[in-house]
Amino acid sequence: MNISEIKKALNIIAPLDSQAPWDNSGMQICGSNENIKRILVALEISGELIDEAVENRADLIVTHHPLIFEPLKSISCFDPAGKNIARLIKADISVYSSHTPFDTAKGGNTDYLMKLMGIRSNKIAAGSDGFLRLGKLPEAMSLAELSYKLAKELKLDGLRFVGDPERMLRTVACCTGAGGDFAKQAKDIADVLVTGDLKHHEAQYASEAGLAVIDAGHWGTEQIFVPNMSAQLKRKLGDKVKVTGSKLNQDPFNYME
Repeated sequence: MNISEIKKALNIIAPLDSQAPWDNSGMQICGSNENIKRILVALEISGELIDEAVENRADLIVTHHPLIFEPLKSISCFDPAGKNIARLIKADISVYSSHTPFDTAKGGNTDYLMKLMGIRSNKIAAGSDGFLRLGKLPEAMSLAELSYKLAKELKLDGLRFVGDPERMLRTVACCTGAGGDFAKQAKDIADVLVTGDLKHHEAQYASEAGLAVIDAGHWGTEQIFVPNMSAQLKRKLGDKVKVTGSKLNQDPFNYME
């Protein structure tokens, strides 16, 4: 399938014109091969991910996190990013990233996470530029119960939370990735904020304000991009292109038990 057709499909799934002003979604590397036969979907580019792409003979990698986030002043093979760019160009593998467009898209990251909590319908919280979603749990559950459910659904060894574990919850505000800056807004519209990358002062604020928070981590809440985007691409492209989700665990952290 021609790369232009795939770009159109990706733009339907998550329109590029919806990206945040500071974002850099879209084509990151456009190789010479316009006929795409195999796509690998991953959270982000890494050396191991490129190994996987080469092994799978991928022509295109679709990621959530952009490979090139800020303007580059130089490319050096002694720098991890430069080395990855050089390897991808040498292997003639194109890269497309869908970052904030997929965060805010209907059926994107946050919608998907809400469904994992059993929330089938939600609405965009006013003034959040689409990043914060609000919904109701199918039935009330404690903070501990929701935390266990999320850890199980996301296949996490553990997660952090703020608040009384026995507190009963019904309304949920959700933002995948780093959404701690929505704590002030969430306290007025929800019982709990589900997000990742919560900072200490954000956790302290939530505790004082009476807002429960579940921090499932940046990787924890965004790894769902891989199965979600893979499924959507398969529906859009059919059998014209082979779409494969990366098998790598790209969480950069290790945990002690």
